[in-house]
Amino acid sequence: EFVKTHDSKIAAENALKRSWRAVITGALTAAIGFGSMSIATNFPFLASLGETVPISILITMVVSLTVIPSLLSIIGGNRIIWWPSKINNRTSNNKDNVKNRSKKIAERSAIILAVVIILLIPSIYIYTSFKGSYDFTLMMPQNLESVQALHYLSNNYASGLIYPDYIVAPNVSVLQQINQSISKLSCVQSTQLLNTTKPILQVTLSVYPLGKEAISCTNTIREISKNISNQAMVGGEAAINLDLKNIVYHSFYHLVYPVAIILMFIVLLIFFGSVPMALAALGSVVFSAIFGSTVAIEIYRFSGITLPWYLPIVVFTAILGVGMDYNSFIINRIREESEKNDVKEAVSNAISKMSILVIGLSIIMTGAFSGLLAFSAPGFRGMGVALMSGVFIAGLMATYLFTPSIAY
Repeated sequence: EFVKTHDSKIAAENALKRSWRAVITGALTAAIGFGSMSIATNFPFLASLGETVPISILITMVVSLTVIPSLLSIIGGNRIIWWPSKINNRTSNNKDNVKNRSKKIAERSAIILAVVIILLIPSIYIYTSFKGSYDFTLMMPQNLESVQALHYLSNNYASGLIYPDYIVAPNVSVLQQINQSISKLSCVQSTQLLNTTKPILQVTLSVYPLGKEAISCTNTIREISKNISNQAMVGGEAAINLDLKNIVYHSFYHLVYPVAIILMFIVLLIFFGSVPMALAALGSVVFSAIFGSTVAIEIYRFSGITLPWYLPIVVFTAILGVGMDYNSFIINRIREESEKNDVKEAVSNAISKMSILVIGLSIIMTGAFSGLLAFSAPGFRGMGVALMSGVFIAGLMATYLFTPSIAY
């Protein structure tokens, strides 16, 4: 705007008039994305984040719509503000080149969309079939003495000796029945009755207690125990991991995410007035989270490492929070351009004018998440790869690969 008007005050006013809808929509959807965690009351830490993070987002929105335009209207004409860019020296040739490239991309939207859908099919399969590791040592440097000691004990002694399962039942006779049934399992190394007055059955597994096999074995032990007595309870490290995953998956996939997506859809529909574009924005973000998780899962699978089971939850929540901003900017521009051009021209113009901004924002977030690669723990590194891939793909989906293709 300043290039066109050469007046910082007018430029700030025009920029605010053209961007307020996208800023408010992006802030509200991001606040909803993070705020939806507040209904996960089974996890006080996540619930507290869901209560506090939206406040910061909304404060940032207010500052972006008031303080920043005011400052730019006063000092926006100073060259040092834009250093090292030379905003007055943009040539028409550069603009024409960008517009021509954007037009070519828009014209090939059907092909691009088809490629995205083809790639999405195996990605969805990988995402939904991902089991993940329960090994908390993935989030620790592998050269720590405690981690090395754990692996030494697992490799040289009975794996389940470190974290056995425990079964509690009303009386000894019930435990004896349970013992007879579970002793036949190949994943059970040994059993031992620890107390006769308050009977507890200790079960040592023959598999790594923090692995997927231990979770499956514990689930089987629990089913056998419940069939013998409804009052029987199975505890231990593997049982805790099993229960934690079940409750997290249920809370997020059956409560948090559905509520967040419905509220985001309502906000997008109110501000942009288009059901297809609201669905396109949500699809873009969801697909980006799936692609980002898949990239990390496959990269580490080839290196022989299974990433933590909660990786998709973390990535989906983060991308849901930040990825909607990118779509808000591009949809707002398409809507604005549609008022004076046909839809195809509007999409082409929106890509040429907003793609650099959106891709730039996604690169900034990619750089921020790249800090996780500095950790020596493979779990944090895998999380970094997934988040970096997810936010960068979200930028591409919003500008080139998905959202504009739906509008075109």
